[in-house]
Amino acid sequence: MMGFAWQALKSSVRLGLLFCLYLPFADLGLAAPTARFSVATSSGSGASVPGVLKDSATGLYWQKCIFPQTWNPSSSACATQNLPSGVPSTSAVDWGSATFGNGYCTKMYGSAWRLPTLLELRSLLDRSRVNPAIDSSFDPGSASGGSGIPDFFWTSNPVQWLNQTGYAWTVNFYYGYVYFTSSTSNPYYLRCVSSTQPP
Repeated sequence: MMGFAWQALKSSVRLGLLFCLYLPFADLGLAAPTARFSVATSSGSGASVPGVLKDSATGLYWQKCIFPQTWNPSSSACATQNLPSGVPSTSAVDWGSATFGNGYCTKMYGSAWRLPTLLELRSLLDRSRVNPAIDSSFDPGSASGGSGIPDFFWTSNPVQWLNQTGYAWTVNFYYGYVYFTSSTSNPYYLRCVSSTQPP
């Protein structure tokens, strides 16, 4: 009886595989999957804003490039250019400078831009890949040492339990995980977010 049941199970599995492999996708009445991230458009003119990506899952808008870079249409690449006063040319910064006052995201990209919360930044993790663990729509950037890609990115959230002070949450986009670290001794990277459509 057990052998019969095993043969029946194998037959069912084979039939299921055949069904999945050979049934045309269109026959199911389902649309093909659409990309989660798309180039944002201006709320005023409706024109594309190539340096900004819209997340259809959360409604948030993200800089395609890591801080302090912006998209260069001429080279179709991210570049450090036209830095406002008070914005460093280095991409790795300490947490206090990134969050104090208006913060670097606001100074670099405008009043609508800010450092993301832990939940917002974590939502970008793509656990199907590593190095980088983020959708290919984004430019992963380059590590400040010039070797490899950036790993840890700051969030706006300090660690708030067990009387912990001097720590903040980060997201690692090299391997794809969340971690907390000293907010005073480690320079890490920024990926800026906005809740509103570009003007």
